[in-house]
Amino acid sequence: MIQWMQNRPIKTAIDGFIQQLGDVRKRSVLTQSHYRDYLNKFMVLSGIRYVSDITIERVDAFRRKLKKEGLSSATQNYYLIALRNFIRWLPENERPIDFKTISLAHASHAATPRASSAAITMLLDAPSKTKQINALLSLRDRALLELLHETSFKLYEMPELQKTHFDRAHGILYSPPRKNFSAHLSLQAARSLTRYLDARKDSLQALFISHDRSQTRSRHSATLSVRSIQRMVTKYSKGAGDRLITPRVLQKKRSDWTD
Repeated sequence: MIQWMQNRPIKTAIDGFIQQLGDVRKRSVLTQSHYRDYLNKFMVLSGIRYVSDITIERVDAFRRKLKKEGLSSATQNYYLIALRNFIRWLPENERPIDFKTISLAHASHAATPRASSAAITMLLDAPSKTKQINALLSLRDRALLELLHETSFKLYEMPELQKTHFDRAHGILYSPPRKNFSAHLSLQAARSLTRYLDARKDSLQALFISHDRSQTRSRHSATLSVRSIQRMVTKYSKGAGDRLITPRVLQKKRSDWTD
């Protein structure tokens, strides 16, 4: 059995990964379609037939081909995040490389727009002023926005956060992907996160989960994806009247704000 898994055709593995996205993680059909497109492109451009054929050299070559196509750093990262999540999903004995070795493309700092302190404040306040279907959404989104703003956690780290990674007593949040990495939260951020967690009635361990009406049963609630978080920031950014605020801008230091 182990020998078969180590030589599993990559197409078969991709099919299994996409199936668990829908059956277990309750990702939307659109998200499943995007992941399949990203992974199929990796399979085709890399000429890989089996999972065991994946190497860091082939990943780097795939990255260069995406760049050669003129794709933006953000778009390149969609492919790399899908590939990293796919490898992380594989059983440990079948993983050809460590998913953590797949680094994301870095956007140019010079091209990163700046936001005013007033716009940032409006964005952080937006969840509590937006009419929501579920009151938990306001609490969750406020806490998540504040964590993005106050910490240097990467977007890919946010879905990995568990309740146990939050030390309520000391207001410290630990990162599971990066060992020995933590962030000290402000009193406001720690309070917002505590209010959200206290309001939840589910038994799930994920720090941030979906509260969509289509996922009414708590055991079927899914951890928020990176794309979901990106869309959330975009929604509130538009509502706050500043379309330039992205997760990256939100995480810029206060000294980088404009007046």
